[in-house]
Amino acid sequence: MIKQLSCFFTDCRRLVGKNKARYIYIWLSRQFVAVALYRFERGMYLSFGKVWQVARIVLLPILNLFYFYSNSEIHYQADVGPGLLILHSSLGNVISGRSTIGKNLTLAGGNVIGNRGYKNNVVITIGDSCTMGVHSVIMGPLTLGKKVTIGACACVMKDAGDNAVLVGVPAKNVSVQA
Repeated sequence: MIKQLSCFFTDCRRLVGKNKARYIYIWLSRQFVAVALYRFERGMYLSFGKVWQVARIVLLPILNLFYFYSNSEIHYQADVGPGLLILHSSLGNVISGRSTIGKNLTLAGGNVIGNRGYKNNVVITIGDSCTMGVHSVIMGPLTLGKKVTIGACACVMKDAGDNAVLVGVPAKNVSVQA
């Protein structure tokens, strides 16, 4: 739970940015609620495991109100590193529980990180400092490297290395290698 609290403070610093006055009203934003709800649920899951999976059933009506307000659903089994930044959560965001994501992920809005099919062993791995454009989709199983940028409305279905720029449907790497 302590690690998730530390990650939450890092998330808040990224959300506030350089304008420290935003700390006054940030707690009212959908982005703040989405990240706070994920960090709370993740911390409870890591602390209590299967007990939390059962206990959250009782809390689901309340949790669903927060999901409804934030318009984002980040599964508590997803492992998202510190520095999660959601820019426009009113467009909706979904992150699968089978995801492992590094630090400083930026979601522009309308993003989906999900699985193809119903296999339990499907894993999505995303490196540090990745950015997803508006309405971009990642469909696993796949692995993305560090500093990957995904263009607006792109559908990523294949692995990509570090510093890739992925655009199109299906997404292709258009980055120029130095």
